[in-house]
Amino acid sequence: MDIKPSNVVISANSEVTLIDISGRVFSQDWLSPEMRHLQNSLSQDFFSQVLNDTWAFGKIVSQMVSASCDDLEKGLLRSLALDCTAPVSQRSSLRDIITKLESDV
Repeated sequence: MDIKPSNVVISANSEVTLIDISGRVFSQDWLSPEMRHLQNSLSQDFFSQVLNDTWAFGKIVSQMVSASCDDLEKGLLRSLALDCTAPVSQRSSLRDIITKLESDV
């Protein structure tokens, strides 16, 4: 998936939906560092693509920090962004990220 702010839709009920109407084109700015040098990131295995999506999610979360007015929320968002954008060998799994979100809500 091409995770970036323009592909995030928030409903009136604050429900988030990821969309990708462009098809199979990725935005270079939203590719993880390990994917940027590849000519065809779609040729990578599923696990590598999930790690890329995790990194892109972390980049979105890091941008949300500046919009937050609550110090506790900022701390959670910063921590989450760091977990998601860590070097690939240290990057949190989606399962760990979801667990962290559920436990901190």
